[in-house]
Amino acid sequence: MKKARKGTVLTILIMLVVVAGIVAAFFWVRKNRGKESRQEQTEVEKLLEYDLEGNYPGNAREVVKTYNQIMKCFYNETLSDKELEGLAGQIRILFDTELLKRNPLESYLESLELEIEEYKEKKRTISIITIQDYDDVLFETKGEYKTASLLSCYRMKEGTEQIKSNIRYYLREDEEGKWRILFWELSNEDFE
Repeated sequence: MKKARKGTVLTILIMLVVVAGIVAAFFWVRKNRGKESRQEQTEVEKLLEYDLEGNYPGNAREVVKTYNQIMKCFYNETLSDKELEGLAGQIRILFDTELLKRNPLESYLESLELEIEEYKEKKRTISIITIQDYDDVLFETKGEYKTASLLSCYRMKEGTEQIKSNIRYYLREDEEGKWRILFWELSNEDFE
């Protein structure tokens, strides 16, 4: 009878160890699967999930950098309508109220879609974007507003051809101290 009891206790212990091992393996696989899906997240998915309102860029250069990250997705990625609208919503968070008034969402989306289509037809992609250093940002006070301007250089591929374009961005600080893009223009200036 003692032998039977020892055998039963030993069997129960082995079963508990096996069950504990299965449970541990289940949680380990579940934990690592979550890490893999986060690592495989595309730039578009990261930008769509990013809370721009809560984590607004801290200075004028960072605003232009964020803007350029989204622009690169517009012109280099194949986007669904939902992704295009989501990224357009994100980029508009960076816009000054005057720029938003001049570009209502519907007309902004229409012109953006046409521009993206033009890029695709010409087989044009943005290869490299460089932005002036923060030390080179031009800060001014115009009336009651603080403004900033800086250059961004775009190197693009159009088929086998290389194209370079410089754009000067003008930003204005809002009531909350956040820099918002007011407008931009092509520039002959160079900083590289």
